[in-house]
Amino acid sequence: MDKVKKGKYIISAAKSLKRYQLANATIAGFLYATSHAGRAGLLVSALRHNKNVSLGHLTILAAEEGFSPLDLSSRLAPWLENSQLCRVKWQDEQISSVDSLILSYDGLLTAVSDLYDSLSPPPEDIGCLCVLEAASQLPTPESDVLHAVALVVGEEAGKRAISLAKNYKIVASRSGKGLREPILFSEKLWSSCISKAAIALDPLNTDQRAVVLDLVEQVRNYQGFPESLLRDLARQNNAEPMLNLAIGVGLLNRTDIQMADGTSRVFLTSPHFYGDLESEFGEDMCDRVKIFLDSTRNGQHFGQTKLTRKRFTLFHEAFHIEAHDKADPVFRTRGCERGTFNELL
Repeated sequence: MDKVKKGKYIISAAKSLKRYQLANATIAGFLYATSHAGRAGLLVSALRHNKNVSLGHLTILAAEEGFSPLDLSSRLAPWLENSQLCRVKWQDEQISSVDSLILSYDGLLTAVSDLYDSLSPPPEDIGCLCVLEAASQLPTPESDVLHAVALVVGEEAGKRAISLAKNYKIVASRSGKGLREPILFSEKLWSSCISKAAIALDPLNTDQRAVVLDLVEQVRNYQGFPESLLRDLARQNNAEPMLNLAIGVGLLNRTDIQMADGTSRVFLTSPHFYGDLESEFGEDMCDRVKIFLDSTRNGQHFGQTKLTRKRFTLFHEAFHIEAHDKADPVFRTRGCERGTFNELL
């Protein structure tokens, strides 16, 4: 996985680990790299767009993520400077204040990924991130997850990684009537549809599941995908039944946009669109952004002239740049009103 995605998974896993004591022996023994790097990322995100943060304020923010003043001065401050995330001002060999230098969300995630790698994570830790990646892409049978993880860290470490990921709520598991084996999934992304999705995906063979994953990934990478275009593509590859399945069980969400002439067009988003935000800011807010994006996609793909389509594309790109420039990362401290657009477009 690339560094940006890896950084996202590290922070997501660290959020799950924050439910448990820092002195937990298992976390200290197997998941210390994810815990440390993820909590460091959460601290940096709280500093973004802040200038001249005093030592007292910085110490409080660090304590919220489980870092002591000694951790702050001896480990975090050098990392912040070396990664060019912050400018640390020193006075008499003590931190006096910090200025954020973060220019992009991706840059922050890359720095978190690099910090994680520098901590020499054990195979089980690496395996947990692989488990989370597979469970975030699509609800997946545990045997398939094990196969994917074993290719990276080996079968024995892979089994321990799956056990750790389940026990520490990094991923959720679904089993029971109608399922041949447990289904692993990201609760943040798939909890609303897992009841239907697990039963629908369980009987699919490997090739059929790969087709569903490809369809979901196409929408994930281009949120607001016009359904008519994706359906044409699926029809050309004899995959329309899999598209109908993905939409029917909630792996893809449909939004109708009403045209001026009374007709409507349908656009698709995946749960990744609002997965990071729904629990904190509410699905209603995300739906408003989704309608805005789908309206822009409508102009991009179905504008009557080439110039109109180009204007909508330029507008979308300009809004994207402006949103990233103005907004904070989506994993800001609870209660903050900013950053709500940053990871949506």
